[in-house]
Amino acid sequence: MTRRTQAGWVRIALPATLLISLLTSLLASPSAWSNWLLTQTPFHDAEPGSVGIGYAARFGQSPYVGLDNIGSTYNEYKYDLVPLYLYEGDYLFAHGTEWGVHLLRDHPVFNVDLIGRYRFDRLQVDSSEIFDGMEDRKQTVDGGIAASIEGGWGELHFSAVTDLMDRHNGEELELTYLYSWERGRWTLAPSVGFFYQSADLTDYYYGVRPEEATADRPAYAPGSAYNWRAGLNVTYHWMPSWHLFANLSYEWLDGNIEDSPIVDRSELFAAYFGISWSLGNAKHVETRKEGTKLWSWRVNAGYTVDDTFSQVLVGNFKQHDEIDTYAVGFTLGRLLKDGKRGDVWARFSINRRLENDFQDDFNEYVAYVMAIGSGYAPWTNREVFRFGFGLGVSYAEKVPAVEQYKQGKRGEQTSHWLNYMEAMVDFPFRTLFGQRGTEDCYLGFSLIHRSGIFGRADMFNSTQGGSEILNGHVECKF
Repeated sequence: MTRRTQAGWVRIALPATLLISLLTSLLASPSAWSNWLLTQTPFHDAEPGSVGIGYAARFGQSPYVGLDNIGSTYNEYKYDLVPLYLYEGDYLFAHGTEWGVHLLRDHPVFNVDLIGRYRFDRLQVDSSEIFDGMEDRKQTVDGGIAASIEGGWGELHFSAVTDLMDRHNGEELELTYLYSWERGRWTLAPSVGFFYQSADLTDYYYGVRPEEATADRPAYAPGSAYNWRAGLNVTYHWMPSWHLFANLSYEWLDGNIEDSPIVDRSELFAAYFGISWSLGNAKHVETRKEGTKLWSWRVNAGYTVDDTFSQVLVGNFKQHDEIDTYAVGFTLGRLLKDGKRGDVWARFSINRRLENDFQDDFNEYVAYVMAIGSGYAPWTNREVFRFGFGLGVSYAEKVPAVEQYKQGKRGEQTSHWLNYMEAMVDFPFRTLFGQRGTEDCYLGFSLIHRSGIFGRADMFNSTQGGSEILNGHVECKF
């Protein structure tokens, strides 16, 4: 795995309720390098209210003996797919794998944030017989404070974080200097960083406990470590709302880490290539006509279907034979962009998963964006139907019973935190009920899907598979 930092141009945050749930449940950041460098995306200077999405591929080396996979797991893929959920608010922010609260934002040169950071460091011991008899080293979420000073001389970033999930129970301090050049559509930002890792952190990821020791793998406790990193961030401003970016980093490990019997590298390389799309601004929506409604609410109820997302879309609506579970939910939406060909909405849902005695019922929290288009009657401006597709992130308090069942049959892993997709079609009340119906309310169907992106996303526990719920819904704008 690449324990190096995720560098780049982003700090990530999630909408309020989801942020709180996730901070107490999952999350982590790549390797022992400063997370800041590789996770930075071209969203750091967005105006408050901005929402975006993106994807990135993360490549790199593992520090562990015999492993060449960035996730330090047994995996045929040489890269890790990282979905980017981007939000910049007056106080809350989400920038991919880092999120938090702005404590001091409007000062011309000085900024302070309270942050949560996804640490990707881990060792999956069944990846190689070399680690037989050891326990897994797990990913975690680090939290703390970050500060930056900016001027004509460049930018100086500092962060201090500690483990929030009782995994390594250590601390990490980082100091990074970065200087940016802008040339036309290109932005280049080389950096150099120094960071300190406490003994608890390094002992967890690189140490060998006495009970894990063998003749070829002696007990070892690295103690605290001081590592150096150099990086380069490159951004290409492709179109007004689209950015391509690459983040590269090279790290020199402290000798205390290098001397571990489970480590075979003294230097680590990581690369992060991605694309981001700014979808609009919830605080500054430009509407095409007077009276446009900026908010919406939706109630829905549905059942677990037996087939995959693509198969349900072509008409296979059969309920799951073995796992007859259900869901009800409420969604609040905010218009981001009122476009000529369609609208873009930011949405937050709370779904109650009704598990029908397979396990206790639980809540699912979803934050996503949705593009919605309309079909009109010939030669008129009368809307006849709407269709839409949404993409975001889902966090379930419990792994749904259907996912446990499907993944268990295939010997695959599960995750509370998965990618979210939604497809929907609905019809205005005016179309269904004539002049007695309002044009601001809709009746229709929506298909919601949780998935791990074909096992390519380390953030989702490399889960390969998911679940589908077919809903009926009523939605109204206001």
